[in-house]
Amino acid sequence: MAIVLRKKYFLNLFISCLLVAIGTAQAVEPDIFEQPVTIEFHDNELGVVLKKLSDVSGIQIIYDKKISAKKVSGVFENEPFMTVMHRLLGGLSHSLTMDGQKKTLLVEGFGESHYVSTNTKEGGGYLTDLGMSFSELRALHEKQHDEYVKKLSDMNEFLEEFGMTRGELRDLHEAQRAQFDRENNNLALYLPEVGMTRGELEAMHEKQLADFKREQNNDATVLPELGMTVGAHRAMLADQNAAFEKQQNNDSEFLPEIGMTRVEHKRMLAQQMKNFHERLTK
Repeated sequence: MAIVLRKKYFLNLFISCLLVAIGTAQAVEPDIFEQPVTIEFHDNELGVVLKKLSDVSGIQIIYDKKISAKKVSGVFENEPFMTVMHRLLGGLSHSLTMDGQKKTLLVEGFGESHYVSTNTKEGGGYLTDLGMSFSELRALHEKQHDEYVKKLSDMNEFLEEFGMTRGELRDLHEAQRAQFDRENNNLALYLPEVGMTRGELEAMHEKQLADFKREQNNDATVLPELGMTVGAHRAMLADQNAAFEKQQNNDSEFLPEIGMTRVEHKRMLAQQMKNFHERLTK
């Protein structure tokens, strides 16, 4: 039991450490952009409403300053954050970029624009002017991303949450994976949950599979759920298939659902296809 618990512990530790070490956004609330929000506004400027929405949700919203003056009204109670955003931006040409790790939503317009932000960390006014165009903002994001990737490749960086450097953490992961693989390949390892060794368990599974295949290939095997033998069932399916194919090849059969015979239906489809190709070539 101690071996199994240790293996499960190492596997869980390996997965959790890997997620944190590679800097995934899973450390942040995964559904931050789907969190329910409650907000009410009547004939307010969009910029003011976005600031209120940012305060309620904790999400920084970066958007084009020229849409700030748009008047909007609405009442939302426990609606998903993104649902509210889509309704607020209805009729505006835009695209949305979400960054769960930084809790930021970028509302991108088209062409060179002047971007502002509902920065929840700064007071004294509902807008923080970013003072840059869309292309400058994108360049800034690319630079930040490059710096972030470079930081992840620094094996000497000390990770306080693990008490070791990134390189040491990587070595630990590799050692845990090697140990896990060794245990999986050790046929003599005793598995208390099944009361046998891994080799005995694999041999039992192979025998069960072989027995199942033999039964399926034995025409005399009775299938209780069908009330017949394997051979009888196979023969029944063959008869049904032959009858179906015969029916499909009977051109004189009348098809009541379309009000014509099978051969008339085939001719109609052929003519429709011909007409379609002729229209395409005109």
